[in-house]
Amino acid sequence: MTQIAGISIYSHDLAAARRFYVDTLGFTLEESMGDYGFKLTHEGVALVVLAGGRLCDPVYPSGVVLGIPTPDADAASRRLAASGVRMVVSRPEPFPVGRFIAVADPSGNVIELLELSARDS
Repeated sequence: MTQIAGISIYSHDLAAARRFYVDTLGFTLEESMGDYGFKLTHEGVALVVLAGGRLCDPVYPSGVVLGIPTPDADAASRRLAASGVRMVVSRPEPFPVGRFIAVADPSGNVIELLELSARDS
């Protein structure tokens, strides 16, 4: 069974996003990742706010992205590319807790496949 590992909210303005989620909605800041983003305390699935849009290199879409765990990002990338899925990030890229690839569903929604490091899996 596939499960959700996390929900990422990509934002063009991390400072404004932090004020909104912490000050306005009442989430607690669990971990800051500097210019990369921050993690919010949330029971259950991880909820993180990350730099998106023009803040990223390469440019990454803003919006809500589901993260699905995978034990091997390289193998997942090969399998998905071979099946004709549109790859958004085809080669595993590092992020603070592991590596990820990203694909687009038929409507263009981004789904990340997360190979989490041992401490976070």
